[in-house]
Parts: sequence; C-alpha cells; structure tokens
Amino acid sequence: MLIRQINLIHPFDASDNIYFLIVGVQQKNESGQFIFPKQVLIDKNIFSVNNIGGKLSFRVYPPWSKPISKTSITIVIMADLILC
Repeated sequence: MLIRQINLIHPFDASDNIYFLIVGVQQKNESGQFIFPKQVLIDKNIFSVNNIGGKLSFRVYPPWSKPISKTSITIVIMADLILC
C-alpha cells in the first residue's frame, strides 16, 4: 500500500477500515439516510483501490428531491443489498 501524503485530500480506499458509509440528508420536514456497503462504493469507483482512482465526492438525491442537474443519474440499490 502506498503511503498517503499528509494534508492532501484523497478518496477513501478499499483497504481503509470502513464497512459502511452513511450519509444523512435533511430538507425541511423530510429526513433520511443512505447506507452504502463498502463493496458497492468500490464497484462504483467511489473508493480507490490500492490508492488508485476513486472519487473525492459524489451526490445523493433522496426520493423527495427534484435534482435540477441535467447530468443527475439516479441509482437505486435494493434495501436487501444495503441492510445485511
């Protein structure tokens, strides 16, 4: 594994001791959580592998939102895959 440089922004890596990523969302009277298993984030190239690739950020859109971005893509992951 490569040593990460201090004070540099980098994506989470497949080797990091993380099992789930939980993103809380809230808008007015609506709230919820997205729960992403580590393997899904690796498969979608959000986590890096061997400190190569990965993303520094990504967007999530709860069901009640209406994204205005023309490049928005909705990916639905079934609850039985998320909640082990």
